[in-house]
Amino acid sequence: MSYDEADFDGVPEGYTADEDVLSSAFDNHWDEIKEAVEDTRGADWLTDSATCLELLSIVSRRDFTHLLGGLKKFLRKGQSYGDLLTGEQLFAIASDVSAFIEKLPVPLSNKSVLSYAGSVKLQGEQEPSPSRCVAMAAGKCILGDDLSWAKDLLTITRTFRDILSALSDPELQEFNLRLRLQEPLRSLNYFLTRTSAMPLVQWPISGKQVFFGRCPDPESSDLPSYMAEWISDYLKDYYPRVGIGVSVENSLGASAVTRLSARRLARTA
Repeated sequence: MSYDEADFDGVPEGYTADEDVLSSAFDNHWDEIKEAVEDTRGADWLTDSATCLELLSIVSRRDFTHLLGGLKKFLRKGQSYGDLLTGEQLFAIASDVSAFIEKLPVPLSNKSVLSYAGSVKLQGEQEPSPSRCVAMAAGKCILGDDLSWAKDLLTITRTFRDILSALSDPELQEFNLRLRLQEPLRSLNYFLTRTSAMPLVQWPISGKQVFFGRCPDPESSDLPSYMAEWISDYLKDYYPRVGIGVSVENSLGASAVTRLSARRLARTA
């Protein structure tokens, strides 16, 4: 901001010289700046996470259909089928997931993306986006006799739903909340540790500028473990600023929200 000294007897009240604007903002509005940065970061993550959210929603909706079918059988025959899945139901989950994966961007080949000889680095100029990472981790998701990967995806989805349900329950006291989270976290940690950690990769964007990220190794990673990594990142870095809720149909939805809105979302999820 500038002013004409001839129009004033002295420095106008509230005037800040151009060279002092940034330091003045940090000194007087740090909390607002921090909130704005975190909101933007959360919104960016949410945009990047659309593929993972949609994948979990596909599995969750199919699981909801299965649960409804089990409830109807119980009401008609008085028999509870619990969480048992028939081959037909498991194949339905696998088919829906496979159809979704086929629509994702084709993973870049190892020759153009990653070199696993000695060190891992990205040789091309395309960033390993979440949709590409899902596609790379889904290399073992084949519609065949072994559909254990689909069952694992269902376990991961239910685990995430259980965590969200516990976090959104306003009636739970701290001790009961921790108790209710024990089993879901145990299940999540199983998938986090059953495969090797995702390697760190680098890719050039322009000139000498280099960016870093983590990307699944198609040889050792699997889709359930990658989804466990995504859930872990959400809980560690974005909860509760980014709220994720479960709808009546068991689909997952998210929005970037303030901390106050996140608490309000938790009460109504």
